[in-house]
Amino acid sequence: ASATSDVFVGDCAALSETIVLNINIFPNPSAGIVNIDPNGVVISAIMVYDYAGRLVYQDRTIGSDEPKTIDLSHLAEGVYNVRVITGSSVVNTPVVMNR
Repeated sequence: ASATSDVFVGDCAALSETIVLNINIFPNPSAGIVNIDPNGVVISAIMVYDYAGRLVYQDRTIGSDEPKTIDLSHLAEGVYNVRVITGSSVVNTPVVMNR
């Protein structure tokens, strides 16, 4: 299974048309390994927050449009918010850790 988040950005000062980001995060639920496919969009950072809003993972050194795999196997079972930041957008996707 996978989760797909669509982000719509419109009426920005430098943009004259709507942009749709299709960033795939899978599998969901996950046993700990999570794949992020940005579909050609450059990722600036990935952050993961637990249910209480605490930052439990971050990678701010990406700067690539290549797929990325992150290891969250150290986290307890539950729902986490995976936040993918691009140059112009933020995509939030809930991911379930389930072993």
